[in-house]
Amino acid sequence: MDLIKKSKDNKVVFDGKYHTYYKGDKKLISVTTLLSRFKNEFDSEYWSKVIAKRENKTQDEILSLWKEKAFKS
Repeated sequence: MDLIKKSKDNKVVFDGKYHTYYKGDKKLISVTTLLSRFKNEFDSEYWSKVIAKRENKTQDEILSLWKEKAFKS
């Protein structure tokens, strides 16, 4: 499998091995990285309390469930 890919105009190069983009010698950031800079962090303390109350469970049960799901994914 080819790990180096180029844009149609050959100006942007993607290195799949390191998941890095370059334009000439300049390293670029991915769209995912850029978007993550503008979103709020997930407040697991707050939301686990809300969901625990809604589902009649403890906060620890909800947090454990989320941890297990995160591990599986």
